[in-house]
Amino acid sequence: ALSADLDRREKQQLKMLAQLKEIQSRSEENVSECGRLEAQLIEGKRRREELRSKAQEAVRQWKTKCKKLEQELHELKDKSRKDTDKDKR
Repeated sequence: ALSADLDRREKQQLKMLAQLKEIQSRSEENVSECGRLEAQLIEGKRRREELRSKAQEAVRQWKTKCKKLEQELHELKDKSRKDTDKDKR
């Protein structure tokens, strides 16, 4: 009876050990998956920042271009006004 008891206990311990190993390997997989996801998240944030700064730069350039065009238009209006004033005299 004692040897059967020991045998059963040993089998139980081996089974628990196998379960423990499985849990460990699954937790290692989870840790590496976590690391991979974190890296993806960081990369995504970096890309978003990059896109945002590119967009801001584009907007800044457009604003500059618009101001320049508005100024040119203003100058043209002034010139045409002066020309018509000359014609009236």
